[in-house]
Amino acid sequence: MDVYKMIMKLERPVCELPAGFPVPGYLQKDIRELVDGINRKDPDIACLLNEVQGSISMAILSGAINEQQAECLKDYYMGGGIFR
Repeated sequence: MDVYKMIMKLERPVCELPAGFPVPGYLQKDIRELVDGINRKDPDIACLLNEVQGSISMAILSGAINEQQAECLKDYYMGGGIFR
């Protein structure tokens, strides 16, 4: 998936996934920054994606979210679900 091409073709803003489970504050912050960056067509999207990925991993390790919840977030933010 070429994220940069998808972002440049966006005609409508993307939004956060209504998770349906508690998301730790640090992960919520990184998600918000990613969504804002995509909507601004920020050229540094790779860094924002890495931050979200790292925060998801930290949330799993700390027990704040489980593997299934992490997969849901990964599919949406890193797997392209945010662009659908």
